[in-house]
Amino acid sequence: MARSATRRPPVRRTQERMFTAPAVALLPQHNTWMRDSTVCAAAGIGGYGAAPLLAEPQWAIPALAAGTVAAVLRGIAGRRSQARAELTDKLVESLTPLLGLRAADRRTVRAKSWTRGWPGHPGKLELRYAPGVDDSDPLWLQEIAAACSRRLLARYTVLDHNARRCRVRLALAAPEADVAALPAVQARAERTVIELLGPTTKITKVSFDDDQLIDLAVSHEAGTKLAAPQYRHRIERVISTMLPGRWRGALGPRGGHRAIRGPPRHAHQGGPPHSGSDQGQPLQAADGGH
Repeated sequence: MARSATRRPPVRRTQERMFTAPAVALLPQHNTWMRDSTVCAAAGIGGYGAAPLLAEPQWAIPALAAGTVAAVLRGIAGRRSQARAELTDKLVESLTPLLGLRAADRRTVRAKSWTRGWPGHPGKLELRYAPGVDDSDPLWLQEIAAACSRRLLARYTVLDHNARRCRVRLALAAPEADVAALPAVQARAERTVIELLGPTTKITKVSFDDDQLIDLAVSHEAGTKLAAPQYRHRIERVISTMLPGRWRGALGPRGGHRAIRGPPRHAHQGGPPHSGSDQGQPLQAADGGH
């Protein structure tokens, strides 16, 4: 009599599937402000009760007042520190994919120079990213600044980028009232050029023609970045995406003043192409707006 072949049921790997996705959320930091505040209040009450026993009744009220004030101050400072730590942890969790990390790590983000308020805003941010991140993409820095601004509810700009040390520094930008005084297209153009060429870039001249941005004069020291032609072409594509019109030209690796020209007005009206006569490798518009 032949034996019937029996099939063994497959092993369920529910536990393996459960741990395939790593956890991104950070555990809350341990803060001792409640314990410290309780100790200060207990010390004040103890001094209030011990002063008459030590034949010093005049120190009873001062001891109680000192303990109460210390408890309140420690509670306020500790609660604000806890709120800032929680806000920083949320920032770390949101920046983890952009920094090329598999799991959130508090050591990658440092928030310092906090402003006044509850809980306030960090005046400076120092980020460290994985060496495998493509930090040559100019849009990557813009995404980091946008993520910090979105999570901290304040506008941040890139202050310094050290590619060798894999470090990015950001600073709290000027209040919106100062930025709102500029035209929207000018503010967007200056912010885009500065983020692409680095913090050493300065806008020396801005020209308009019937509310249309036609000229930007900049000075920079980004010779190392502009030495690669791929990076120069990428800058042209980013500027054409962020600003009206198609921007093309040549940005030399040498520093000094450079003229960045936008689409001329007659390009939209079907006129002859613009012939720039500026010195120093201008960046001109090839055709009209998008």
